[in-house]
Amino acid sequence: MGPFSICVTVGTLNRQFNRLLRFLADTPLENCSGLIQFGGSDPDLVNRIAGVFHARAFVADKDLDDAILKSDLVISHAGVGSIIKANQLNRPLILLPRLQKYGEHFDDHQLQIAQVVRHISGITVCGDSEEDFRTTVIHSLAEPPDVESTLGGDELPAYLKGWVERARDSK
Repeated sequence: MGPFSICVTVGTLNRQFNRLLRFLADTPLENCSGLIQFGGSDPDLVNRIAGVFHARAFVADKDLDDAILKSDLVISHAGVGSIIKANQLNRPLILLPRLQKYGEHFDDHQLQIAQVVRHISGITVCGDSEEDFRTTVIHSLAEPPDVESTLGGDELPAYLKGWVERARDSK
């Protein structure tokens, strides 16, 4: 495989997402490089990741856009902003939702978001296991998913906004 460029983003919250970094560190990434935006995660985990990656806790929007545009694959938490950005820039996206049980977020709303967007072409949602993550990344690099989204441009933000409003109204 390779060479491939991967952009990894955990969002702008200053919360750890060590599970994603551990999974990534244990995934064979020979011939891969790119950017890892690791937020409040353990920087020592970034050092375990094979390949030539630039790692920064936080990245300016323009720099993140540039990294996504240069990437063959985006790996992200299931945050709305990251999903919209990868979709608008037509990049294949792997989502690993942050989970409350690991102290990654205050609730499990990212699981709900992942369920809402999993049908959109170019978006792959990982299960909770390291094996599922590894298999998904390796498969996505070997056979990149189609990113001809049925919800592109401004449609995805409107779609997600509608979902949020319906979820809020149902409470």
